[in-house]
Amino acid sequence: VDGWMLNQYSLSEYDGHLRIATTEDDLSVAPVPVPDDVPASQSRMAVLTQRGDRLVEVGSVGGLGKGEQIYAVRFVGPVGYVVTFRQTDPLYTLDLSDPTRPRVVGELKIPGYSAYLHPAGDGRLIGIGQDANANGQVRGSQVSLFDVSDVAAPTRLDNYTVTGGWSDVEHDPHAFLYWPDTGTVVIPVWAYGDVGGSLENGDELATAGGALVLRLDSDALVELGVLSHVRSTGQSERLHDPSIRRSLVIGETLWTVSGSGAMASDLDDLAEQAWVPFAG
Repeated sequence: VDGWMLNQYSLSEYDGHLRIATTEDDLSVAPVPVPDDVPASQSRMAVLTQRGDRLVEVGSVGGLGKGEQIYAVRFVGPVGYVVTFRQTDPLYTLDLSDPTRPRVVGELKIPGYSAYLHPAGDGRLIGIGQDANANGQVRGSQVSLFDVSDVAAPTRLDNYTVTGGWSDVEHDPHAFLYWPDTGTVVIPVWAYGDVGGSLENGDELATAGGALVLRLDSDALVELGVLSHVRSTGQSERLHDPSIRRSLVIGETLWTVSGSGAMASDLDDLAEQAWVPFAG
C-alpha cells in the first residue's frame, strides 16, 4: 500500500476486509519545499481482502487533504473518519459499506485539528487535538463534539479550548477516558502562561499537569472542573511527578493516577474521597 500509516487506528478489519488509511508524499525525490510552498502530499484509503495466501487491494479512494497529512483516523463499522491538517482541519467521512467502492461522502473544515477520535454513541464523535488560527498556528488544547449521525453532513456541535494547553491524549489514547454512563470525559492537560481565562481552575494546569473533566450534556461540553495531584507548594519540582497520566472509573468513583499517587474523587461532583501517596 502506497504511503505511510499514522498509528494503529489507521488499520481496521471489518467483514473480511482490511481498511488502511495512509499519507503519500514525494518529498524523498522532490526538492525540499520552501515554507510558503504546499508539500506534495495527499492521503488515501485502501481496502484489501485475502485471496489464497495474498492480500489484494479491491478498492481505494485518494485525494484526501492535498498538501496535508493524516492526524487522526477512526473506523466505526462501515464508516471511516479521517482528519488531515496543515492550516485547517478537514474531517472526512467515508462510506466503506461497499469495499470495492469506498467513497468520501462528507467533509467538515474547522480551525485546528483532532489527533484522537473517540466514538461516543448516538451519532456523536469526540475529537481531542489543538485549536489553531487561520495560518495553522496551534493555540492550545481543543476538545470537539461532532454530530456524525448524517455521514454526508458532519457538524461540530460544541468545542472546548484550553489556551496554551496540550495533552498526552494527542499521542497516547490510553490517557483518554470517556464514561458513557454519565457522559464524563477526562483528559490530562498541561498548560503554560495565563490559562485563567480558559478554565475556572486554570492555575492547577499552569502549576503541573491536571485532569480536565468535562461532561457531555445533550449537544454541549460542560466543564465539571480540574483535578490536581499537587499536594503542596513546590511539589512539581520533586522526584515524584504530580502530573496526572491516567484515569478510570470504579463504581461511583473516579480514580486519577500520577507519579505522586492515586486520588479517588466523586464521579458526580469531583469531591475528593481519598488520596493514596506512592511511597518514596
